[in-house]
Amino acid sequence: MRDRRHDVFTVFVVVVILAATFGLFVLKPWRAGIEVVVEDSVDASAVVTAAGDWEGHNGYSVQGVVELTGSTVRLLHFSAEPTPDPRVVLYSESGAVDLGALRGTEGQLVYELPAGALPSAYDAVALEDRAIGAAIARASLVPAEPVDAAEPG
Repeated sequence: MRDRRHDVFTVFVVVVILAATFGLFVLKPWRAGIEVVVEDSVDASAVVTAAGDWEGHNGYSVQGVVELTGSTVRLLHFSAEPTPDPRVVLYSESGAVDLGALRGTEGQLVYELPAGALPSAYDAVALEDRAIGAAIARASLVPAEPVDAAEPG
Protein backbone atom coordinates (compact mmCIF):
# COMPACT_ATOMS: atom_id res chain seq x y z
CA MET A 1 0.00 0.00 0.00
CA ARG A 2 1.29 3.41 -0.96
CA ASP A 3 2.02 6.05 1.62
CA ARG A 4 -0.54 8.89 1.43
CA ARG A 5 2.14 11.45 2.33
CA HIS A 6 4.12 10.38 -0.73
CA ASP A 7 1.08 11.02 -2.97
CA VAL A 8 0.45 14.44 -1.43
CA PHE A 9 4.11 15.38 -1.83
CA THR A 10 4.09 14.25 -5.48
CA VAL A 11 1.00 16.34 -6.23
CA PHE A 12 2.58 19.33 -4.46
CA VAL A 13 5.78 19.05 -6.51
CA VAL A 14 3.83 18.79 -9.77
CA VAL A 15 1.74 21.87 -8.90
CA VAL A 16 4.85 23.89 -8.00
CA ILE A 17 6.57 22.92 -11.26
CA LEU A 18 3.48 23.82 -13.32
CA ALA A 19 3.08 27.17 -11.51
CA ALA A 20 6.77 28.03 -12.00
CA THR A 21 6.58 27.12 -15.70
CA PHE A 22 3.46 29.23 -16.18
CA GLY A 23 5.05 32.16 -14.31
CA LEU A 24 8.18 31.99 -16.44
CA PHE A 25 6.13 31.79 -19.64
CA VAL A 26 3.88 34.75 -18.80
CA LEU A 27 6.21 37.11 -16.95
CA LYS A 28 9.47 36.34 -18.80
CA PRO A 29 11.60 37.60 -15.91
CA TRP A 30 14.76 37.28 -17.99
CA ARG A 31 13.48 40.25 -20.07
CA ALA A 32 12.55 42.48 -17.14
CA GLY A 33 15.30 44.80 -16.02
CA ILE A 34 17.19 44.61 -19.30
CA GLU A 35 17.72 47.98 -20.92
CA VAL A 36 18.04 47.99 -24.70
CA VAL A 37 19.05 51.06 -26.72
CA VAL A 38 17.64 51.25 -30.26
CA GLU A 39 18.59 53.96 -32.74
CA ASP A 40 16.34 53.51 -35.79
CA SER A 41 16.94 55.75 -38.78
CA VAL A 42 14.51 58.69 -38.83
CA ASP A 43 13.50 60.27 -42.14
CA ALA A 44 13.98 63.99 -41.48
CA SER A 45 11.98 64.90 -44.60
CA ALA A 46 8.82 63.10 -43.42
CA VAL A 47 5.98 65.47 -42.56
CA VAL A 48 4.81 65.16 -38.96
CA THR A 49 1.00 65.06 -38.88
CA ALA A 50 0.55 64.75 -35.10
CA ALA A 51 2.69 64.60 -31.96
CA GLY A 52 2.42 64.08 -28.23
CA ASP A 53 4.37 63.52 -25.01
CA TRP A 54 4.33 60.34 -22.96
CA GLU A 55 2.50 60.17 -19.63
CA GLY A 56 3.42 57.21 -17.44
CA HIS A 57 0.66 55.06 -15.91
CA ASN A 58 0.50 52.59 -13.02
CA GLY A 59 3.75 53.86 -11.52
CA TYR A 60 5.84 53.45 -14.69
CA SER A 61 8.18 56.17 -15.88
CA VAL A 62 8.17 56.78 -19.64
CA GLN A 63 9.66 59.85 -21.29
CA GLY A 64 10.01 61.18 -24.81
CA VAL A 65 8.02 62.40 -27.77
CA VAL A 66 5.73 60.51 -30.14
CA GLU A 67 5.46 61.70 -33.75
CA LEU A 68 3.03 60.41 -36.33
CA THR A 69 3.98 60.83 -39.99
CA GLY A 70 2.19 59.68 -43.12
CA SER A 71 3.57 56.16 -42.77
CA THR A 72 5.27 55.80 -39.37
CA VAL A 73 5.00 56.23 -35.62
CA ARG A 74 8.26 57.55 -34.18
CA LEU A 75 9.26 57.33 -30.53
CA LEU A 76 11.96 60.00 -30.11
CA HIS A 77 14.19 60.76 -27.11
CA PHE A 78 12.49 57.67 -25.70
CA SER A 79 13.17 56.20 -22.28
CA ALA A 80 11.06 53.62 -20.41
CA GLU A 81 11.40 51.24 -17.51
CA PRO A 82 11.77 47.63 -18.69
CA THR A 83 8.65 45.47 -18.40
CA PRO A 84 8.07 41.82 -19.34
CA ASP A 85 5.97 42.11 -22.54
CA PRO A 86 5.41 45.71 -23.72
CA ARG A 87 3.49 46.44 -26.94
CA VAL A 88 3.09 49.65 -28.95
CA VAL A 89 -0.61 50.27 -29.65
CA LEU A 90 -2.13 52.99 -31.83
CA TYR A 91 -5.66 54.17 -30.94
CA SER A 92 -8.50 55.77 -32.90
CA GLU A 93 -12.20 56.19 -32.18
CA SER A 94 -12.88 53.02 -34.16
CA GLY A 95 -10.42 50.80 -32.30
CA ALA A 96 -6.80 49.91 -31.73
CA VAL A 97 -3.93 48.67 -33.87
CA ASP A 98 -1.09 46.69 -32.27
CA LEU A 99 2.12 47.87 -33.96
CA GLY A 100 4.22 45.17 -32.31
CA ALA A 101 6.56 44.57 -29.43
CA LEU A 102 8.50 47.47 -27.95
CA ARG A 103 11.99 46.78 -29.32
CA GLY A 104 13.95 48.85 -26.84
CA THR A 105 13.84 50.87 -23.65
CA GLU A 106 15.85 53.86 -24.89
CA GLY A 107 16.63 55.75 -28.07
CA GLN A 108 14.52 56.41 -31.13
CA LEU A 109 12.22 53.70 -32.42
CA VAL A 110 10.24 53.75 -35.67
CA TYR A 111 7.15 51.62 -36.35
CA GLU A 112 5.44 51.34 -39.73
CA LEU A 113 1.72 52.11 -39.95
CA PRO A 114 -0.42 49.31 -41.36
CA ALA A 115 -1.08 49.46 -45.11
CA GLY A 116 -4.01 51.74 -45.90
CA ALA A 117 -3.97 53.40 -42.47
CA LEU A 118 -5.13 57.00 -42.40
CA PRO A 119 -2.78 58.82 -39.97
CA SER A 120 -5.31 61.55 -39.17
CA ALA A 121 -7.70 58.93 -37.74
CA TYR A 122 -5.43 58.17 -34.77
CA ASP A 123 -5.53 60.16 -31.56
CA ALA A 124 -3.24 58.31 -29.15
CA VAL A 125 -0.35 55.87 -28.81
CA ALA A 126 -0.03 53.61 -25.78
CA LEU A 127 2.44 51.19 -24.30
CA GLU A 128 0.62 48.19 -22.90
CA ASP A 129 2.12 45.17 -21.19
CA ARG A 130 0.31 41.91 -21.93
CA ALA A 131 2.09 40.03 -19.15
CA ILE A 132 0.88 42.34 -16.40
CA GLY A 133 -2.33 43.31 -18.18
CA ALA A 134 -1.89 47.04 -17.73
CA ALA A 135 -1.12 50.23 -19.59
CA ILE A 136 2.39 51.52 -18.95
CA ALA A 137 2.05 54.89 -20.72
CA ARG A 138 -0.07 56.89 -23.12
CA ALA A 139 0.62 59.81 -25.44
CA SER A 140 -2.33 61.84 -26.72
CA LEU A 141 -1.66 62.97 -30.28
CA VAL A 142 -2.26 66.61 -31.16
CA PRO A 143 -2.48 67.50 -34.86
CA ALA A 144 0.63 69.33 -36.06
CA GLU A 145 0.39 72.86 -37.39
CA PRO A 146 0.44 72.80 -41.19
CA VAL A 147 3.72 73.95 -42.68
CA ASP A 148 3.32 76.52 -45.43
CA ALA A 149 5.50 75.35 -48.30
CA ALA A 150 5.44 78.74 -50.02
CA GLU A 151 8.34 81.06 -49.27
CA PRO A 152 7.23 84.51 -48.15
CA GLY A 153 8.35 86.98 -50.62
